[in-house]
This record gives sequence, C-alpha cells and structure tokens, in this order.
Amino acid sequence: MPAPFATATACMLGYALQLGAGRYLAVPAHIFSPGPSKYLGSFAFLTFHTNVIGLLYFVLCTASAADASSAAIDALLMQLFPLIFALGIFLTAAYYALEYPNEQNRMAKRKLFKQGYRHVYLTSHLEHIFAGPLTLVYACSIRRDRLQPNVLLPTSDD
Repeated sequence: MPAPFATATACMLGYALQLGAGRYLAVPAHIFSPGPSKYLGSFAFLTFHTNVIGLLYFVLCTASAADASSAAIDALLMQLFPLIFALGIFLTAAYYALEYPNEQNRMAKRKLFKQGYRHVYLTSHLEHIFAGPLTLVYACSIRRDRLQPNVLLPTSDD
C-alpha cells in the first residue's frame, strides 16, 4: 500500500468527478469541437484520457490500500506513478495556463452559454481542476516505509 486508504479513495473520487462532469455535464464533443471529435468523440481529447488513466490508477491504489498483501500491485503503482504525476500536473496547469485564458475558447463558451448550455463554465473547471492538487496530495502521502522491499522510489541518481 503506497499511500493511505483515505488519500487513495479521495483521489479516486476526484478523478471520477472529473470524468463524470465531462461525460454528463459538458457540452457534447461534436458540438463544442466538431473537427477533432468527428470520428473519436471525447476520445480525441487528452482531458478524457488523463481522467480515465487517473481513475484507473487510483482504483488500483484504493485496492492496494485495502489489501496489505498486494506486492505486485504496489510495484505496478510505483512504476506508473511518474506517468500519473506528469499527466495530473499537466492537465491542471495546461488548462489554466493555455486554455482558460484563450480568447477563442472564451468566445465559444459564451456562444454555447447563450445557446442553453448553462454548465459550460462549471464543467470546464470540474474536468481539470482536481487532477493537479490530488496528484500532489497523493505524492506527499506515499508511505516510503510501507513499500515492499522490491519496490523502491526513484533516487536522485536515477
């Protein structure tokens, strides 16, 4: 169990909320961005992929925290942690640095809001806001002393 059960569960629920907001509250992909989503729908967007990968990762983390004898899962989780850390931090940082202040994006959202998509602003935040902070909380809560002997954290020499 790399991290406490409560932390893993909170991260899992946060990623589930992000994924659910994108699925049930967001403007349909074919309306918001018809070009990229023509053939793949939501699968065309990194936000969707990051939220799915994050949810799956934290489901495994929760399972690992619930079962203390899961050395194989712990090893897998530690090997995948750099990926989820990079994706989680990138998703939040990139959205608020690049997408949120983009004037074309703001105009498109104003237009959609006027067309009746009342949750367009809220959903955009809900899809992106938790990934970075949750990933940081999880990183700070990793239990180094509880890792299995064959599972090591990266060192500065790596």
